[in-house]
Amino acid sequence: MFYLIFALLPNLISSQQTTTIHTKCGDIIGERSNNIDSFVGIPYAIPPLKQHRWRPTLPALCTSTTFDASKSPGPACYQKPNKLLPLTMSEDCLHINVYKPSSFSSKSNVLLPVAVYLHGGSLVEGSAMAIQAGFGGPITLANRSNSSVISVSLNYRLGVLGFLALKGLTGNYGLLDVIEALKWIATHIESFGGDPNKVTVYGQSSGGSLVFALMTSPLATDLFQRAISMSGSPRLNSTITEASEYWHPQIFEKACQFNKTVACLSILSPETLVAAQPNNWDPSEGWSSHVFWDSYQYAPLLVIDGHVLPFDYRHPKKKKKNSILLQRMTPLDKQVPLIIGVTREEIDFAPGNDVRNLSFSNVASLFKNAITNSTHSKSFVKEILNSYQLSTDKKMTPVQGLNATSELVFSDFISDATMLCGTYVLANAWSLINPNIYMYTVSERPGNPFCVLGAFSHIKK
Repeated sequence: MFYLIFALLPNLISSQQTTTIHTKCGDIIGERSNNIDSFVGIPYAIPPLKQHRWRPTLPALCTSTTFDASKSPGPACYQKPNKLLPLTMSEDCLHINVYKPSSFSSKSNVLLPVAVYLHGGSLVEGSAMAIQAGFGGPITLANRSNSSVISVSLNYRLGVLGFLALKGLTGNYGLLDVIEALKWIATHIESFGGDPNKVTVYGQSSGGSLVFALMTSPLATDLFQRAISMSGSPRLNSTITEASEYWHPQIFEKACQFNKTVACLSILSPETLVAAQPNNWDPSEGWSSHVFWDSYQYAPLLVIDGHVLPFDYRHPKKKKKNSILLQRMTPLDKQVPLIIGVTREEIDFAPGNDVRNLSFSNVASLFKNAITNSTHSKSFVKEILNSYQLSTDKKMTPVQGLNATSELVFSDFISDATMLCGTYVLANAWSLINPNIYMYTVSERPGNPFCVLGAFSHIKK
């Protein structure tokens, strides 16, 4: 064994080397390993610390010094700690990662297209290297055989530190981070062999919601040429007035109860702020039948602020024609191609009701009781149940067929209500403005319904 180790040592050493990229702001050292050149933890913005907390993103200072991007991707942005998936966290988290095929020379006359990934996590958790990004999944994109793409991932501010909107705070800071990262890409990606005029931004879950937001932000115009939203929610938006007067002041219930001011919040530690984050900022209890209740509240974090997001992106044709800002071209207006994707069982990763031992009629009763708690009429409730071939008082075969399970019926119903229907409406509305809107649905049903993330014990009966 001793001799075997020394025989393999030259190969182990040669498989991990450093490589250097020359940029407009100094050299960047990366790691060359397994046919991939990785440049991780590159700061694209001034750290949002102290007076820069809850302020628009500022670009990183351009220096002529050499930056070592061969070792650590840096910390994740602050979020509630997860004992199962511990992360190193900091407010100094605005870093970008670039991966390129080692075989491709950045000195080539040919530039490669660029794919920029936005991680999910309900805008309150995750990072470019955590589970929400497949633990560095964008690396795989650049590592495919005969790969011809520059792959990029990034961190953005999350939760209360990234989206808090109060009197004096405009919110959308995490979205501004993404826009600043895209500006960094436009300036520097050519040094890595990427084409700044062939940038595709794509995101999953709340990363997909950020893609929707980018499509309707005039600040993002010309920063990307294609977009893909995978399971992005079209519902994460509200006016800044609604957010600052109703949704977001709930932070004062756990912090600064006797001095409800931004000044008080600004001196608190990030740990204290994250702990004070309102519970309804994160649908951690899963997608339950309570989504139909009038009392159900899932706070919107992306806000219509009149600047970053000038209008409700679900209704782009309702722009106010008398506003100069709203007349500015957005990526949607410029007909940037967009692919919108959903899965048939969107909520299967975290179902909110345990229906595994319920009959179809019991599931129908669950839906009936939930919808009745809303303002819908009884005739509407009956119409909805009939459309899924469900009944509370007689045996019926649901639309999913004879082999359907209660879990599948539940998952389809809640997925339609919370994700699919709204996404279809959004796609139809946008296609009236932009003919380059494409839609897909992953219809392959999971072999094992109900993921272990279902927090059934947290759901009120």
